[in-house]
Amino acid sequence: MSLFITLYALLGDLNLREGNWTLIGVSLPNYAPHPLQKQFPAFLLRDREILLQIQSLWQAYPAYEDHCDYHYVLKIYQDCHLRKTLRVNLSCGYITEGANSYRFSEEWLLKFSSAFQPAFWGQVWFREYPALRAAAEEILKSCELYSYEDLVRYRYEGKFIIGADSLAPQLADSVVQLLIRQVRRAFPEGRVQIHSTWTFADERGRLSVRIEFGSGETDFQQYGKGLPIIVGWQPHLVEGEPVRVILLGDNPKRVEEKLQMWQRNLGASLVSPQ
Repeated sequence: MSLFITLYALLGDLNLREGNWTLIGVSLPNYAPHPLQKQFPAFLLRDREILLQIQSLWQAYPAYEDHCDYHYVLKIYQDCHLRKTLRVNLSCGYITEGANSYRFSEEWLLKFSSAFQPAFWGQVWFREYPALRAAAEEILKSCELYSYEDLVRYRYEGKFIIGADSLAPQLADSVVQLLIRQVRRAFPEGRVQIHSTWTFADERGRLSVRIEFGSGETDFQQYGKGLPIIVGWQPHLVEGEPVRVILLGDNPKRVEEKLQMWQRNLGASLVSPQ
């Protein structure tokens, strides 16, 4: 019996010809640092033609080992809205999206490094949800700065997770769509929002799916009954555990000005409260 494994196009679900796209790479601490990290601790790539070349090149087979620390996290934005997050190890040769990893050649990133622009970043902490939401909305409406975090999730004060287990692999996608429709039927329009979806396999090769949604606590208590809840509603901000936001941009002065404005107007902290 032959086993065929299909190549996975890492950026295949993105229409790079519509809108303005930016890829941002942020270096991560690694026990075996890569030389590229010293040259580009953080970078931006906005050239559409190069992004289309990356989309064509980055097609890979699944990697079933995920044992090395990552060198970079790659964030891909369309018109300043985060569309995809990837993590890559350049030495061990794999790239990870959610719970799935794929083979990756360091040459696939190195060949485009001449087009990298330096990125600058700063971080801030929020203790109160209204301030966090106000900051999130400000950045989501602007294309001048980017956030390392997915700020869309902070439009709602908390989150919950639903899911299903022991699925045949060919059924996983249809079950995910079924679960999403179930949640959207249960909640009034505009009162719930999907955050992320991921899958993982057990020792028998059966899949589990998980879907995270954002909502308000009152709405969850009223409309979440009967859903296949895996993790019940939890607030984004818990007392004693402030939320960090990292801003990135190609102008260090603008990054610093925005962080200081949040400190003055929203009570944010520029130094970790921990």
